[in-house]
Amino acid sequence: NRPKLRRLHLRNLPQLKNICKAAMICESIEEIIIFHCPKVKRLPLFLATINGLPSLPSTLSKIRGDREWWESLEWDYPSAKNALDPYFSTWRILFDY
Repeated sequence: NRPKLRRLHLRNLPQLKNICKAAMICESIEEIIIFHCPKVKRLPLFLATINGLPSLPSTLSKIRGDREWWESLEWDYPSAKNALDPYFSTWRILFDY
């Protein structure tokens, strides 16, 4: 069974360095929202790879975060950032948690 994670929301975790140290393929992910987590330098691999190229899950609709954080991320696959860029924005939602 593959993970059924749909939403990953992280906020105000200044000491967080890793979300997951291993590769994590999640074909159900819909949104990734990460604000004020400056030490997170890598996203877990939510993408399956086909011939070494990331394959976007059809469920993914958005990635939100700080611009500086997004630009500082390190990628296992150089093409992953290019594939994910269209989904990224800095637009924020006010959370009630």
